[in-house]
Amino acid sequence: MRIAALVFLVLLATSAPAGPAPEPYSINVHVTGTYIVAGHDYRQLELDAVINGKKFRLRDNDNGFLLAPGDYKARLIEDKHQTAYESLQRYEFLFPDSKTRKFWVAGQSE
Repeated sequence: MRIAALVFLVLLATSAPAGPAPEPYSINVHVTGTYIVAGHDYRQLELDAVINGKKFRLRDNDNGFLLAPGDYKARLIEDKHQTAYESLQRYEFLFPDSKTRKFWVAGQSE
C-alpha cells in the first residue's frame, strides 16, 4: 500500500502543470540609430538603442548590412560586474525571421 501511495504521489507531482515558460526574449530594445564603423583592419556595426529607458551604444562585428531602426526583442545573455562601477553586458536580439544576433554594450549615456 505504501508503494502504491508513493507511486501515486510521484505521478501526481510530474503531471502537475509547471506554468507558462518564461519568455526568453522579454527585453524591448528601441534602436534609434545604426552605423557601420570601419577601422584599419575591422568593420563593426554600432547601434544607438534605448533599453529600459537607458541609452546604450551596442556593437557587433559587421556583416555588411545596417540594421533598420525600430523595436526589437532581446535577452541579456551576459551580465558581469567586476566592481560596483564596471560592467560587461551582451544582448541577443531575436528578429522576425527567428534569426538571432549578439551585441555587446560598448557605451551608455544619460
